[in-house]
Parts: sequence; structure tokens; C-alpha cells
Amino acid sequence: MEKNNRWIYTAIAAILIVGVLPLVSIDTNARRKSIQDRFNKIKAQNDAKLEKLRQEVNDMNAEIKRRSLSFQVEINEKMKEKMADITGLRPPKPPKPNPKPAPEPKPAPPPPVPDEDKRSQCDPSAEAFDWRAYGVVPAIRDQKTCGDCYMFAAMASYETALKIRNNHEADMAEQYFLNCTREFGCDGGWYGTVWTKMTKMNGDIETNYPYQAKKGMCKNVTPNGNYLVMKSGYVSQNLASPQAIKNALCEHGVLATAVNATRMFTAYKKGIFNEGANSGGVNHAVNIVGWDNSKRAWLIRNSWGTGWGDQGYAWVEWGSNLIGYGTMWVEPVK
Repeated sequence: MEKNNRWIYTAIAAILIVGVLPLVSIDTNARRKSIQDRFNKIKAQNDAKLEKLRQEVNDMNAEIKRRSLSFQVEINEKMKEKMADITGLRPPKPPKPNPKPAPEPKPAPPPPVPDEDKRSQCDPSAEAFDWRAYGVVPAIRDQKTCGDCYMFAAMASYETALKIRNNHEADMAEQYFLNCTREFGCDGGWYGTVWTKMTKMNGDIETNYPYQAKKGMCKNVTPNGNYLVMKSGYVSQNLASPQAIKNALCEHGVLATAVNATRMFTAYKKGIFNEGANSGGVNHAVNIVGWDNSKRAWLIRNSWGTGWGDQGYAWVEWGSNLIGYGTMWVEPVK
């Protein structure tokens, strides 16, 4: 009887296995096909987007050749994002810049500072100058897909001023102001407003608030250090003249300024950017770190990572795309 039972159980198990295996195989194959179909769909979409970008860059190259412009473009990661997510400048009223530069001032004498002050090395009448050569310009950062370019421009100028005036190096936390204020976020702002806030609100450093590219929680901890603003001001509320900007660069250090970031600006790789898109206002904040008279251009520091432009930097022709509009300087508390 026991042998018969074992035989019956074995037969039942065999029947079940024979019946279930095809079902398992069918289910596995269906899952594999579903995954492959999804992969093919995503690949086709990405290929289509890439082809669209190739065509856009080809059209740009044709325009550059037709207009004899002085720069090169290429596909980069920022071209894949929405413009509002990689810019975010909202200038104060009046929002429409004057495309005509202010009257050209005379070169100011070098600032009356001790020889050990790095500003003593900057001469507004020099043919060229680059603050990077003096070790005061912070490393290139990436705002990612958060419209807070204004915050990065504000912190870069502040960090530089802190190094020049106080001989103190700090990696300021953009995220701190995103988390711990209501008025600053990924939907745009103005660097001057950040500095006004810092006259009363102490800043914090990157290690305490690593960048997240979105608003987050504010820690209930008082920031360490003295990261306040003593004062800030405009070189010009409209389009500053080249000499006025040179004078301010030597007197104050790296400046925050505005620019009209177009699709061609987004695709910039190298050369002297001279698109001349001077209508439509400004939408992006960058920093001016130097000049070159032979190029008739500013050396700007962007907040789009080292994959953009020349390792995060660009040469922009004076006044092109409204570069120099709303240029400001900042001084930290001693």
C-alpha cells in the first residue's frame, strides 16, 4: 500500500511539474519581452532626442559660419534640460535692460591697499587680468536642474571677497539658503537680494548643507563662522561699461553679473562668444573673473559644471547677450 501511495504521489508531482513548467516558461518569456520592449522604446526616444540635438547644433554651426562668429558649439548635458531649470535669474524692476552702455569712465588707479593684498596686483588699465591666477576663485560648481544660478553667482563672489579681504577660505553652502529661507528656491531670484539677506543672516558652509538642487529641511543649529555681508552695490543697474567693470574687478574682486543665456550660449564650447542676442532681457547669473582687451571680452565663470564651455568658463564679448547688465560687487564683514 505504501509503495502504491509513493507511486501515486510521484505521478501527481510529475503531472504538476509537466503542467507548471510551460506556464513558468511562458511567464518568464513574457517578462523578458516586456523589459526588452521598454528598453527599445526608451532607446528610440533617446536616439530621437540626440538626433534633434545634432540637427540643432548643425543649424547653429551654419549660423556661426554665415555670420562669421568667433566661437564653437557642441552637444552637452545642459542642452538636454529645460532652460528654466538651468538658469533662474529674476532681476529687480525695471526688468528691461538698456542695451546701450553707460558713459565710459577713466581707468581708476589701483586700489590703495597693502602690497600683500591681492588687489594690489590688479590694474584696471592692464591689457588683461584673470583673478584665477591669484588662487581666489572657487572651483566650478553645477547647479544641476534647479533654477538658482543667482545663488551660485552670489556665493562665488562672496567666497572670493572673503579670500581677498579676510584671507579666509570657505566653501559656502547654496543649499543653506534654499533650506532656511522662504524667499530663495529653484524658481529664480537675484544675487543682490541674497547679499541683502546676508547682512543679517549668517551663511553656512557646504559640509553642513551639501547641495541637493532642491529645497530641503533647515537644521535647528546656529551656523559656525562669521559669514555676513558688510555691503554690496551696483557697478551699473543697466549695462555697465567695460572700464567700469574693470575698475570694480580690481577694487572688489570677482563680480556677479547677468546675461541672456540662449540655446547657442548653452551649446558654447570655446572661442569668444559673440552671438549678440541683446533683446528679450536677461535670464542667467554668472561671474566675471577677468578680461582680455585683445579679445574685447570678459572671462566668465558659469555654474553648469566643468562639462560646459572651457572647463566651466567662457570668453564673452563685451556687451554680447547683455553681459554686464546688473553687475554687482560684495564685501564681507571683517
